[in-house]
Amino acid sequence: MFKKDADKQPPQITITSPASYQHFSIQDNITVNATISDNVQLKSVSLRILDSVMYLFQPMYATQNFDIPFNKKDYQFGMSFPVGINFKNSWPFTLTATDMSGNQTVKEVSVAIN
Repeated sequence: MFKKDADKQPPQITITSPASYQHFSIQDNITVNATISDNVQLKSVSLRILDSVMYLFQPMYATQNFDIPFNKKDYQFGMSFPVGINFKNSWPFTLTATDMSGNQTVKEVSVAIN
């Protein structure tokens, strides 16, 4: 009996914007664009950013999860958010892609806030 090999290859993430440590000012919009692909099938993508309101008290992160439409191997991610008055110095965000086998890839980019 033929047994199919388990998928062990994690998804690929290419963040196309913003550039690492790109400079932004208060009231600017940061647009996060990425190309995400998997050799078999993607399951989900999450964007994690430092919560600018809660940052005043202690570092806290907000995570937004996105389920991938059924049977997709490639996904174009795009999301914009404003730079708030509480954003300080550098601001990290993290994209995590998960495939149907549970393999994950994590990419982080930080932007500079003037």
